[in-house]
Amino acid sequence: MELEGQELVPADAEASNEAASSKDAASQPPASICSGILNLANTIIGSGLLSLPSAFARCGFVTGSLLLLIFAAFSALGLHLLSAASDISGRPASLYTVAEKAQPNLGLLVDVAIGIKCFGVATTYLIVVGDSLPLALEPLGATGALLDRRLWSALAALAVAPLAYRKRMDGLRHTSLIAILSVLVIMAVVIAFAIGPALSPALDPCASTSAQSSCRAEGAEVVCSCRGPVVAVSDASSILRALPIYTFAYTCHQNIVSISNEMALDGRPAPERVIRVIQGALPFALAVYFSVAVAGYSTFGNRVAHDVLTSYPSSPLVSGARLLVAGGDHRALSAF
Repeated sequence: MELEGQELVPADAEASNEAASSKDAASQPPASICSGILNLANTIIGSGLLSLPSAFARCGFVTGSLLLLIFAAFSALGLHLLSAASDISGRPASLYTVAEKAQPNLGLLVDVAIGIKCFGVATTYLIVVGDSLPLALEPLGATGALLDRRLWSALAALAVAPLAYRKRMDGLRHTSLIAILSVLVIMAVVIAFAIGPALSPALDPCASTSAQSSCRAEGAEVVCSCRGPVVAVSDASSILRALPIYTFAYTCHQNIVSISNEMALDGRPAPERVIRVIQGALPFALAVYFSVAVAGYSTFGNRVAHDVLTSYPSSPLVSGARLLVAGGDHRALSAF
């Protein structure tokens, strides 16, 4: 029975509701480990990927690499603890039920906090689309309304809204696969520019006049370059200013409860399957982050832009990468 002053609900009715919920969950086929990895990796990797070369420029190569590893380890620990807490609270779990199990009457506060957080990330996605598509389309000859960021933000909201109504994360595995493939193409573009003209003259990162921001005299010649110095370790204040980029790089914990629910077998927790999902998604994200950060930083040094794509000369290849950024970063909407 409930406490005095609250609505009286028979204990057997509560047990019946919990049993019905567990039965519904058990009737659903479990999601595959591959599906869990795709959805978790897509939740982790977003447009913040493009800021990592700038974070390395602030921290230095060695410090930046260590911070990527440290925050990946903390993220893995947090994912494991949330999944284990969900097992204790009972399957199917939610952040609300986990919070209520830890501290009664805390569930609503946690739900509100998660809702505000996801709303902010989803809004950021619309901003990314509104900023990226005009920049991608202008070099291709687009004019007028096609360069209106508000138009593209509104169209993006309409296009991805149906994804937010999926009842299971497993239903997003195909869109997550598309997003992951988009990330791999963007990574390949950044690496290709790092190799530069050795592959093709079109991949010269300093081809544009605006990119040649540093000029120095070498004898009778004046040599201009878009590349600044590369350091191993930076000063403490610069490192502290870069920490938020690393902190939010692995944001994905709001979805681990839903993903771990779908890993359950016949309604029973399957922690070994969840661990395999974490072991697949986080190292993949770490590898992508490290590749883009190192390639972008080694290309431009401390002159790399906050968005590494803006450092490259305008070209169809860079425009294509921007289109993939806008099309692939829909991860936040799956959290609603």
